[in-house]
Amino acid sequence: MTPDDPATGYGVPHPSPLPANTASAETHELAEKWILNCLEQHNCSELGTLPPRRSRRGTNGSQSQSQGHSQNQFADADDELFADVVPARLIDLRAFGKDSEDARLIDVQGECGDYVALSYCWGKEPLQKYTTTESRLGSMKKRIVHDDMPRTFRDAFAITRKLGVRYVWIDGICIVQDSNDDWETESAKMGAIYGKAYVTVAADSSTNVHDGCFNQKSRNQIDDIPGLVKVPNVLVSKRTSRLYIYSTMYDLGVGHAASRSPFPIEHGHLSQRGWAFQERLLSPRTLHYTDRRLHWECRQEYLSEDNMRFIKQEPISSVLSSLPNLRVVDILSMWHSGIVMPYSKRHLSRATDRLPALSGLAHLFSRYLSAAYIAGIWSERIADGLAWYRSGTLPPRKLDGPSFTWSSQPTPVVCSTVMGNSRCSLADHSVVLAGQDPFGAVAAARLKMRCRLRRARVWIEPSDGEHLASQTWVKAWMEHDDGGTPAEVSWDCLEESAERERLDWTVFCLLLFKIGRRHTVLLLEQVDVATPQIQKEEERPGPDAGTVFRRRGIAKFRSIADWFNDGHKLSITLI
Repeated sequence: MTPDDPATGYGVPHPSPLPANTASAETHELAEKWILNCLEQHNCSELGTLPPRRSRRGTNGSQSQSQGHSQNQFADADDELFADVVPARLIDLRAFGKDSEDARLIDVQGECGDYVALSYCWGKEPLQKYTTTESRLGSMKKRIVHDDMPRTFRDAFAITRKLGVRYVWIDGICIVQDSNDDWETESAKMGAIYGKAYVTVAADSSTNVHDGCFNQKSRNQIDDIPGLVKVPNVLVSKRTSRLYIYSTMYDLGVGHAASRSPFPIEHGHLSQRGWAFQERLLSPRTLHYTDRRLHWECRQEYLSEDNMRFIKQEPISSVLSSLPNLRVVDILSMWHSGIVMPYSKRHLSRATDRLPALSGLAHLFSRYLSAAYIAGIWSERIADGLAWYRSGTLPPRKLDGPSFTWSSQPTPVVCSTVMGNSRCSLADHSVVLAGQDPFGAVAAARLKMRCRLRRARVWIEPSDGEHLASQTWVKAWMEHDDGGTPAEVSWDCLEESAERERLDWTVFCLLLFKIGRRHTVLLLEQVDVATPQIQKEEERPGPDAGTVFRRRGIAKFRSIADWFNDGHKLSITLI
């Protein structure tokens, strides 16, 4: 559609002409305009200085680690989130004057000035020759030769310089990659580093550090939308115009778009990367360099280089600004559905990063929950945190870590939306942290639960057993001494090939929820604490003989009889 089309008088937008590519001067001028408008008109930077947290009332349990810091000690160190957190190092782009493109790695002493943060994909190639290691730290502080850097880094340098900003933060350069201590310290700051950045540059479509930030040829957003109806029109001026009609389902982020984000952001390579999830949500402002055009995202709006706004919803990061006004149950629901579920679909180069790559967001949520953080779940409404199930192909094993948490599951997960009073409670807990970050990796964790437990046999028909590995839920029969009932079962994993061929198991059922006749139960197996191996089925004692269990799956069924009405609650330990 052209600007002189009568439809513009009715608020129908028309696309702005695009420059050749996102490296153009026109694109850069627009980026500067967006940033200045946000700084002057919005309050997008305020998420990084939230008011003091709610007090932690009634939270039992302990936290421990080799360094001797507790989760609460870390969280209480400052009353404002990220207030005193600064990166240890930044890249100084003016170290050798305006006429040199070379830079230098500097140590940050106290407060630091404005800096740009880069969000990107590393790729599979070893990056030692581009990154900072203990042996290269000295030389990086002397000089970073511009032409020796990969294209994505060079593009980030260029964008930062054009914005008039002196410093840029890139994890591969600013963190000593082969130092466990430095990585532990700086990765724990990741949420703060992106949360306090002047702007984040996202190389959305780059698959590795050599692809760069800029595209080859920009194109209009109309190309992204499926099922467009094109209505040609001849204007009074004899010019030809074209009206495009599209489904409102695209506005709502469903169907082909399947997101609340512009198409090239949601479907870019960066959207598959685990670390980039919190980088995007915690950044107050982001310039998205996609393979189609430049997009803008802040906590109040999306903008596109072609001036078309097809996504009418607020940006994803805007939901975090609503945290102070939400009830605890709604905050937990946001954690499960808005954080854990989409994050679990993303890829990580190291499985041990599953919790560290989310620690900045966990830190943020802790400000509004009177609860302890236990390896990815919260102590408040503990049944909600335990009611997750696997999505996708059945894996051969879990990741190292507590069996009860989604963070030890190597597949995407779905968090149950069961609403109702839980039938179990958390009496106590303990967490042994793997490092300094109270929201990072854990070496071990235990939950002491007060619950109702029932031993049962689960068996599957041979015809349903064929779908055991490929389907999330399979039909089963669950029976105990007093009878049985049809059920749907979802196993977390089956660890041995022989176990995958089995069609029956003996488990213990922990009642999470009972709403009417509908039961939701965890499937547990008893373990020997001294040697945490699964005992043979015929040797398994009953609940009175031992109290330590690990999770194997989850099940749901309807039953007229109440399986769990016989006696008092038991105290058991989940590991």
